[in-house]
Amino acid sequence: MKTPHRNACHRDVRAVGSRRSIWPSSLLLCLLSSVLCPLPLSAQASGASAAEIKRITDRYALTRTRISSLLDMRLKPVPLPANPANPFYQAPVE
Repeated sequence: MKTPHRNACHRDVRAVGSRRSIWPSSLLLCLLSSVLCPLPLSAQASGASAAEIKRITDRYALTRTRISSLLDMRLKPVPLPANPANPFYQAPVE
């Protein structure tokens, strides 16, 4: 009669590990992250002045225009021509 390859200790550890729930550790992680990393309620709460807010928003003006141009191309596409040019056409050599 053959004996199993695993010893009894290994089976016990696996059985205990399979019954453990991740809820306590997940709950602890959520609580710690909420306590250690509070979010500011507004820009005024973080002490940012109006000039600093304007400087930051001006920095992203180019990005904003690029996003709006891409969005406009998506919302109002240019129709394709009815008879597109053949890219494989080669004019006859005379």
